[in-house]
Amino acid sequence: MSASSEGAELGQPAAAVPSASAESIELPPSWVRISITLTLSFTLLVTPLLIVALLYTSGKLLKLADEHAAAIIGVPWAGGAAFTVVLVLRSSFGSVNFKIFGTEFEGASGPIVMWVFCFLVEIIAMKALW
Repeated sequence: MSASSEGAELGQPAAAVPSASAESIELPPSWVRISITLTLSFTLLVTPLLIVALLYTSGKLLKLADEHAAAIIGVPWAGGAAFTVVLVLRSSFGSVNFKIFGTEFEGASGPIVMWVFCFLVEIIAMKALW
């Protein structure tokens, strides 16, 4: 009999056994995670706005949008539409789980793969019809 099972039999709590749980995974300090998140968010939000402002002030925005409308308007629209499809499916039917070619997607992979699939279908349709 082990020491922890003897203690449990005598009414004493068994010694905690360390396990590889989410709590035991070492993460960087919260200030590092917050600063990385804020830096990435700022960069991903501000950089496109600065590019658009630069193109607008130089007078090249309308020409670029006219020549490459599918890329300027269509690709962001396809991303937003795919995101909307995934959100509607998730809110209407619960978690997104599906099986394709024998591979099952569930949990976090379900919505991600569904978004990629919807996005690619919309891009292929735009390419075929534009």
